[in-house]
Amino acid sequence: MITSDPLSQLRDIHLPEPISPWPPAPGWWILLVFSTLLIVGTGYYVARYLNSRKYRRRALAEYSKICSLEGDKERIQNLLELLRRTVISATGENHCASLSTNEFLDFLQETCFKKNLFNCDREKLGQALYSPVFGIANEEIRDLCNLMTKDSRRWILDHKVTQVKS
Repeated sequence: MITSDPLSQLRDIHLPEPISPWPPAPGWWILLVFSTLLIVGTGYYVARYLNSRKYRRRALAEYSKICSLEGDKERIQNLLELLRRTVISATGENHCASLSTNEFLDFLQETCFKKNLFNCDREKLGQALYSPVFGIANEEIRDLCNLMTKDSRRWILDHKVTQVKS
């Protein structure tokens, strides 16, 4: 049967079913994988960075204990010992433990970004370390101690981490 009214042959409009949010499109899966890799990679490098600076934090904690000591001569000796231990921790080699004080201070200058550290009178430093207290004036020892204290902290914070090659 053919009717003369064509509009009567039309059916009602049927909307399609709503789009399901699951499963996501492949682009979202790729974005999820890359985001996960980025987060894991960033976490790995941050953890590695923090772990590599752990010896610096420990050295600074020891440094603050040394700064609270009373005697200037003992403070200088303890600072040099701390610096030697820090160098061993940073490089993984024990070669710096056998260096003389002058050679060791030269080594410290070479391994720091700041090149004007440990510019003290090395002869007076040797006298302050290895001779009786009466051989050098207390003011000179105090000045040496203040310089060593300031430079030691600066070196601990700013030194280059280099692995010594045998």
